[in-house]
Amino acid sequence: MKGPEPCTITGESWLMHPSGTKKKVTLSRIFFNFKSLFVINLGILIFLLVTSGSRETMSAIQVDKPESDLINFPGRACEKLWSADHSGHHQSWSFNSGNPAKRSHFRELFEQRGLSLDGFQKVDVREIDASHEQVVIHKASSMDRDWVLVEDSALDIEGIPDAGVNIKWKLNRLPELVGRKATYSVKIAYKVDGVVYVYSGSVDGVLVEPRGPFKKGAEFDPYFQPVGSTKTLAEGVDDSQCPRDIAIRKVKTGNVDLCTGLLTEWRGPWQEG
Repeated sequence: MKGPEPCTITGESWLMHPSGTKKKVTLSRIFFNFKSLFVINLGILIFLLVTSGSRETMSAIQVDKPESDLINFPGRACEKLWSADHSGHHQSWSFNSGNPAKRSHFRELFEQRGLSLDGFQKVDVREIDASHEQVVIHKASSMDRDWVLVEDSALDIEGIPDAGVNIKWKLNRLPELVGRKATYSVKIAYKVDGVVYVYSGSVDGVLVEPRGPFKKGAEFDPYFQPVGSTKTLAEGVDDSQCPRDIAIRKVKTGNVDLCTGLLTEWRGPWQEG
């Protein structure tokens, strides 16, 4: 049996089927098909470039993207970048914080994990009002050199959509929110040669009447009691129930949650105290 035979009738393309039926194919439809093939091939090319493991190619695509264009490296490429950046590095960092209590706490946690904090610095960074990941990526991108750790905490509270990274500005509301479910998250990040590495620790719990000491930089620890614990974070809990320790353990093992380009430009809102 013969297949369809093409024929042309006054500027329109047709397919003449042996049965005698004519199928109309307009020029716009032909153009649309070529356009679709071009878009598909372009997408495949970009994917191959990103996953090829070429640092130069990926950095050119990813680095210095504003908030709306920030794209994360895929898992395989992230692992290759981490291995390349951390080869020969003796797991020693600086920590950015002007809070003596937080400095002491993080030094203690790092030493418990066999890690070393070589020193501290204080670079004040105006915080963006965005997702938790974007906030810590922006902080890390704002450091004046590589291998400087930054940290950010968030408290997502049941029924309070504007808590999260803005909880530090709503501490006076915590007493009235006792009994609500919450998730306490800590993210630690640093940059190396134009790539930001992010490590996350997250614990579910409930808000309770405050117990334990109040410390600057960890003001909501006395209110947060992890699921399965009878103590608040301020009273001391098991390592598996401490979001900071979870994130630090990931730093030690290289269990990176996200690697992405620098976030040095911001067109969105800023956190206001």
